Amino acid sequence: TGAQGIQGATGATGAQGIQGVTGATGATGAQGIQGITGATGATGAQGIQGITGATGATGAQGIQGVTGATGATGAQGIQGVTGAIGATGAQGIQGATGATGTTGAQGIQGVTGATGATGAQGIQGVTGATGATGAQGITGATGATGSQGIQGITGATGATGSQGIQGITGATGTTGAQGIQGITGATGATGAQGIQGVTGATGATGAQGIQGVTGATGATGAQGIQGVTGATGATGSQGIQGITGATGDTGAQGIQGVTGATGATGAQGIQGVTGVGIPQTLSISDHDITLSDGGGTVTVPDDTIYNTDGTLTGNRTMTMGAFFMNFDSAANSRSTITLQRTNNANESGIGFQNSGGNYDAAISLESGADSGGLNFYSGGNPTTASTITETLSLHNDNQIEFSQYGAGTPLFLDNSPVYFLGVQNDGDVVEIDPSTIGTDDQNASEVPLVTNVDVNEGAVTTPTLETNVEEVIQAIAPITSKAARVFYPPSIEIDASVNGTFSINLYTMYTAQFGSPTAVSAGAPLTVPLYDADDLYYYVTFADPNVFNTTPGAMTITADGVLTYTIIGQPADFNTLINVVFVVK
Repeated sequence: TGAQGIQGATGATGAQGIQGVTGATGATGAQGIQGITGATGATGAQGIQGITGATGATGAQGIQGVTGATGATGAQGIQGVTGAIGATGAQGIQGATGATGTTGAQGIQGVTGATGATGAQGIQGVTGATGATGAQGITGATGATGSQGIQGITGATGATGSQGIQGITGATGTTGAQGIQGITGATGATGAQGIQGVTGATGATGAQGIQGVTGATGATGAQGIQGVTGATGATGSQGIQGITGATGDTGAQGIQGVTGATGATGAQGIQGVTGVGIPQTLSISDHDITLSDGGGTVTVPDDTIYNTDGTLTGNRTMTMGAFFMNFDSAANSRSTITLQRTNNANESGIGFQNSGGNYDAAISLESGADSGGLNFYSGGNPTTASTITETLSLHNDNQIEFSQYGAGTPLFLDNSPVYFLGVQNDGDVVEIDPSTIGTDDQNASEVPLVTNVDVNEGAVTTPTLETNVEEVIQAIAPITSKAARVFYPPSIEIDASVNGTFSINLYTMYTAQFGSPTAVSAGAPLTVPLYDADDLYYYVTFADPNVFNTTPGAMTITADGVLTYTIIGQPADFNTLINVVFVVK
């Protein structure tokens, strides 16, 4: 046999043979393992509520469950306003009078004081015309109630003596001086209860007190027997379809199912005509592919967008790992070129390198499904884009963050800023010369209150509400400048049994009682707030002139509250008054 001849060029491809009969479809492979379900998309807006169907008939009452333990009683609500007092009921029948107690022994007769001469009666002055009633003044704030004075010990009640025979009434003698008060006799036994009077009409219900704190729910009682289920009400009409929520991220690809059995091979197509063998040569030069044979050369240029300019005839997607670049051919679109990530946990963006290979700047989409802010980085010259310092962040809630400001440390000490940045109504950021900004001449009447409030008409049925700062100041100034600064110190005892000059420290008496209360309400501080001695002015507004020397200069008070007084007589009934008032400076 001779040497193998040169391989002839491959003949032209014969005409396509008749399509063989399609083989039977192989059995479907087993279902692959279910991929991980993607995160659920955000819930669409709630559709309009459908009309409520008619309520089904109520089922028979189940057997009453055991009553659960009563929950703890909630805290007492604030005392409601006391309702008007109802009309007084008719007087009950008078109970029988109790037996009169034994009369106590007569007290020792006091020495009769000399009776002063009665002054002549002055001539009655002409009664002046009644003046017009003045307008009602603003009600001052109620001063703090002084603490209760120490209760004196009540003497035992003496037994009432038996009634002596009524003597003949003698001529009235001169009234002697008041004898020393005898010891009060013991109270007689209470008479029998009179017949119950008719109940008076119920007074109007007071305003509802503030709701007390709800007590803890008692334990649930045992479940009663299930009542018969009532007939199902008619189904309400379908509500309007809510807006479809955003599609959740695609779950990971499930494991590939088992490949189905290969279908039977179709019948062999008709044999094509054998081509004439012609030698061919295939070569590549500068991305172009050239095919040569004995009859000529065919060159296929590599004119893809990777090597030469060209035109995309439709939408395109380039894939690189977990990221895509999409080209959108829509005529009017914000997404002509789109960078898409398949995992929101990954940050994606564009970096800018200099000639040295380091990164000067970058733009990225934040990681996270809902954060989605666009961040700009321009700080530093690192070798990796992930370490460039963030400069500006545009959040997806329309907020702008200058990331390197607000820490209290000036970043640009070599600059002397002389302009402001401002935002116009249409959102434009503009430069402002501070010298062109006028001063703020807003006054108190131009500052509205968040919530209108009544300051000085608490007892008025329909008070006028203050609506701005000026109105509040004008309404409250007469109160705070006068009545609100005045208060009474706590009650104290002054010994007036002996004449002479004495001193007492009003300030220390005040701090002793206010600083150490005998009892406090639940949740209250243990002490009443105290003023310093030099925060107060001290006044005596009245003193009994029969007991105290009230001539000008006889009674003095130091700046820190020490009262010096002179006793000139004893009280006729063992009690008298001296009023002390404190005023906050």
